[in-house]
Amino acid sequence: AIHEQASHQQSMAAEFSERGDAGGAGQARDPARALQEGIDAVSAIDDAAKMDSGGSAALDKLRIGCILCAGNEEVLQKEVDQAYKVFNFLLFYAKQKPDDVS
Repeated sequence: AIHEQASHQQSMAAEFSERGDAGGAGQARDPARALQEGIDAVSAIDDAAKMDSGGSAALDKLRIGCILCAGNEEVLQKEVDQAYKVFNFLLFYAKQKPDDVS
């Protein structure tokens, strides 16, 4: 399930990168902004109800941001203080939705 989702997320990231925020062709998506949006989305998930209603969408945003920033150490380094929030979310997600990560 994870491998299929990862492949899907990579194709989504490529599409978002090409479309940009407004959905217009030819606009490059800012990787730093995409990563921040993903971090903000997972940071907002702080209880089981929010995980059920928005956990998958938050994970999608985080994946897209991470894929767009892959290899860009400068952008990733700027967000290092947010790592604990991301790891907390990932552990919470795995605990609440084990079928999604098996």
